[in-house]
Amino acid sequence: MYAIPLALLVYVSPLPPLSTVNFVRERLRLSFLDDKANFSGRFRELFEVIKHTHIYGSRKPMEQYVDRVLGELEGELDVADYNLSNVYSMVSLFTTLLPTLIVSTLVFIDASSAVNSALMLSFIAVIVSFIGLTVYPSEVSFSPPPIRIYLFFLLTPLLYFIMPTETRLLASVSIASIPSCILTFMHLKHQINELKDELRIVRTFISSPLNPFSSMKIKPSNLLKKGCLPIVKAVNTGFYLIALHSEDKQSYSLLNTYFLRYYKFIMNLRRKTRIMLFYSILESAMSTGIYVFLIVTLAYLSSQTQVMPSGIGLYIPSTQEIDYFYANIDLIITLNATALSVLTATIREGNPAYFSLYLFPISLTTLVTYHVTNLLAPSILGVTL
Repeated sequence: MYAIPLALLVYVSPLPPLSTVNFVRERLRLSFLDDKANFSGRFRELFEVIKHTHIYGSRKPMEQYVDRVLGELEGELDVADYNLSNVYSMVSLFTTLLPTLIVSTLVFIDASSAVNSALMLSFIAVIVSFIGLTVYPSEVSFSPPPIRIYLFFLLTPLLYFIMPTETRLLASVSIASIPSCILTFMHLKHQINELKDELRIVRTFISSPLNPFSSMKIKPSNLLKKGCLPIVKAVNTGFYLIALHSEDKQSYSLLNTYFLRYYKFIMNLRRKTRIMLFYSILESAMSTGIYVFLIVTLAYLSSQTQVMPSGIGLYIPSTQEIDYFYANIDLIITLNATALSVLTATIREGNPAYFSLYLFPISLTTLVTYHVTNLLAPSILGVTL
């Protein structure tokens, strides 16, 4: 998350590379820079380039590193649609396809095992949903929302015991997720607006014929305090160091070029992955509808066991087994909604912590689909329960 911003800052800074790193460590209080033993592979590579640049006095290796890393990110856009399709197919395998094939078949052999299989597939779907992290590059993922945002989910047990509906768990999660959804949206909006504000600052530095700090009516030292995102901190620190030590317009231009590439990548990736929310909502409706139609069909067949010809050779689940299915369908579809929420968050923000942003619309869709399908399924199938 910090590798690209730090690389960009070291490249444009008028100070020697290691002096720039020391400045960042002390002024921005990035204490993790002292813990080189726990650096990621990307950070280890970056520090090798920084040391090489510092020792030989040429910024060419740093320029090549920044260009290569940004080029790799931009290349991700070319395969984003393909990756998105693969990830969606992987999760839908456990929320729709396998339940359709396995559960609907096994239910006529051993209904209890069919329900347990559906539960197992839903749990697996939650785990597999983290595969979305393979689509969104970790270097540009959004920082997680504050922990306090998730405290509203503590209302779920209370809501569960006062809900009159048979889908009490799903309804409780859906209601409890409303404030978390709003606060998470505000947190994300703040980060996106921060990027847009930084774009205006960058353009001011490039276009201002006079001192850009005078144009913005801000002190150079105050610019260091603006922003929370690593890339924004890096660009502002770069402007500060350039103004303090060189006033080189070419360095301002380099910051503008590289920040613009970074900004366009994030916005284009978000535009490409916007469809994921639609996919997840559609998937939740399809998955829930399939389960409801299956239960209604089983309930009808169970009610007709007295009039069916003997020796038909078809096992029909008992009323108790169908009740067991009804008792667990709430947990099954809640897990599916959670899995799709996590998947959408990992693909759109590169961070599963943003699942709270998508849990409400997806769980609400699931809840509405369940009750509407449960109401309409008998008349669609032409049966009476």
